[in-house]
Amino acid sequence: MKMKTRLMILLMIGLLVFATGNLLAEEGVATKEGEKKLEKLEVDLPSPTGPELDVVTAESIDLTTPSGKKLNKAIGKVEATAQEKGMPEDDTKDAVSVLKDLVDKGIPVKYALKVVETAITLQDYDGKEVAEIARSLGDCVEESGAGKECARIAQACIEKGLGAKDIARVMSAAEDALGKDASARQLRIMTEDLLDEGSGVEGLEVAIEAVGKSVKEGYSPEESRKSVALIALEGLRDGLRGKELANEIRKEAQRDLVERGRVEREIARERAQERIPEDVKERLKDQEKWEKEHPGEDYEPW
Repeated sequence: MKMKTRLMILLMIGLLVFATGNLLAEEGVATKEGEKKLEKLEVDLPSPTGPELDVVTAESIDLTTPSGKKLNKAIGKVEATAQEKGMPEDDTKDAVSVLKDLVDKGIPVKYALKVVETAITLQDYDGKEVAEIARSLGDCVEESGAGKECARIAQACIEKGLGAKDIARVMSAAEDALGKDASARQLRIMTEDLLDEGSGVEGLEVAIEAVGKSVKEGYSPEESRKSVALIALEGLRDGLRGKELANEIRKEAQRDLVERGRVEREIARERAQERIPEDVKERLKDQEKWEKEHPGEDYEPW
């Protein structure tokens, strides 16, 4: 009797989610936020066959939703890719779990699938390594909400052959920079540029940190990316790699911040001078001349 009651509850929830989704669509008020809330509805119920289900989501109850179809199609692709590569069953399950976790954390299905498929097909990561990449990527997305760009950063690292631990370092640096209001898009552009020029994890990690520091100092995300990328690219083209490149980026990025600050102060001073009346400027010149002629004495214009 209890099992029938649970099944009835499950059926009612499915019908409620389906009906609510249709009603919102018919009235033209369905929003992405509302869709996400429906998709993330979770109900813990025991399976009729005995083993407990971890989570029953709205998507798994109603497979007719567009998002439900996308996710299930993506799961099928991951399983097929894993089978083609000869991945063990446990690792395949880990990869599918990673895909679901990434989607749950706000990464669009399309980009979550690319990350997982790329990890399986290009670099032969095992299930644990894919999970490590996914954890760091998920943390980065939770910090910024920029699922698409963060996924593309991870994918670029995978395509260039970085190890799972190195990718985790890059994503951690990106998470920190995003916490300082850096732009995920600008970080992604710089990541792709530096990797294309042969940067390893040391240089990339420091460059991302430098962008975050620059933004925190008040410079725009785009300006910060361009200035740091220029320093990094010059170092790469001079043959610097690894720790040498990282040290060069750190040193020159700090020097650049100081120089930009000096230039800005100089511009501000010049602008302030422009607003000073001419008669006041003349008096200031007189004072400056008098102080040079009478060092150590107080200026007394009268």
